[in-house]
Amino acid sequence: MYFWKIDNLKKDLIDEKVTEKDLFCYLLIPAVFIMIMMELALWLPPEEGNHWDLILSVSNVLICLLGLIYCFFKNGGGMGKDFLKRYVSVSFVMAIRLTVFMIPAFFLIYTSYFFIYPEDTELVSTAIDTVPYIVMYVWYFWRVATHIQDVKGQ
Repeated sequence: MYFWKIDNLKKDLIDEKVTEKDLFCYLLIPAVFIMIMMELALWLPPEEGNHWDLILSVSNVLICLLGLIYCFFKNGGGMGKDFLKRYVSVSFVMAIRLTVFMIPAFFLIYTSYFFIYPEDTELVSTAIDTVPYIVMYVWYFWRVATHIQDVKGQ
């Protein structure tokens, strides 16, 4: 695996010397770094969040990390084939499905705020909006991994 020498990486890609495990690491490391950076950006400038904000931020990073690892192992781990091809294509379709499902769910959650909270109340994160998001995110990786495993078995 290369961290700096892009020409060596390109040569190995051309010569087909990059392993499935290497490809997985090339996906996993930037994905986790991007998730960490996105979560840190939400906390800048420092605002008074509550414990549900912290739970959601930590969950986002951990679910992404563990979800990708889970998908990789459901594809056969280092001995599996075509992980990136399978992951990218299956996750694309599952992301569309999840988005279609989440739009009405978010609509219900956020419109309920208008009926539950008075207009001048400051909104804060609660279990009502945090837990469903975490559950959907876990469900997403579970379904992606299940479909990848189905393809692997053929």
